[in-house]
Amino acid sequence: MRFMEVEIERIKDHAEYRLDRGFLKNIKREGVRVPVILSGDDESGYVVIDGRRRVCASREAGLEKIPAVVVNGDANSLLGLMLNFHRSPNPSHEVEVIKELVREGYTIDEMAKALDTTRTKLKRYFHLLNLCDEGFERLRDGRLKMGTAVALSKLPVETQRRILSNNEVITLKTVESERRNFNLESFGSIFDEAVFSEVHSLGAEFENIVARLTTGRVIPDEVKSAIEVLRKFIEKEVETL
Repeated sequence: MRFMEVEIERIKDHAEYRLDRGFLKNIKREGVRVPVILSGDDESGYVVIDGRRRVCASREAGLEKIPAVVVNGDANSLLGLMLNFHRSPNPSHEVEVIKELVREGYTIDEMAKALDTTRTKLKRYFHLLNLCDEGFERLRDGRLKMGTAVALSKLPVETQRRILSNNEVITLKTVESERRNFNLESFGSIFDEAVFSEVHSLGAEFENIVARLTTGRVIPDEVKSAIEVLRKFIEKEVETL
């Protein structure tokens, strides 16, 4: 399956359709936004699978090329998913389409063109690719709303499963609360590591300074005492981390 620009003259369908004036005017002004679905190739020509009115309007508008998704014989299942991308009331269907397109090697820009949608909307669905199986099942059967599912998918899989196992009804408020706790725990862990590293670095730097100051010099007892006090203070700080 390929996304490409196809010359109108290479499309075999020459059926005539009564076209709405507004539809034809829009094609003349903006061109074809939703790609037509074709099968065939440049050598033998293309047959229209979906989008005959767009092809007819493009001919009347004098367009030379139109965007198309060209499919081969083994793409029927994916083709069916794509044709129903905007028709399904359940977002789990859209996620299945995107999964298949990812497997086919489509880029996000190619997906947006092929599905007549925006990168922003697609990115929401991409988040759902990280949703655990239990969460996706709830999304499919309607127990999990789209916004809640997107928020849930941004958490680690194990955290998702814990939330789902502890709550029969999952709301956006529940997930956002868990996300805040997770972010705080993550920040605390990072902060602790940073402090631990900083104190150890301070200890090493302190010993370097002491070595530079005392090498080849006679150090008064009061200075030695002060050095020992500082050394013990740093060691104590390390032990408490």
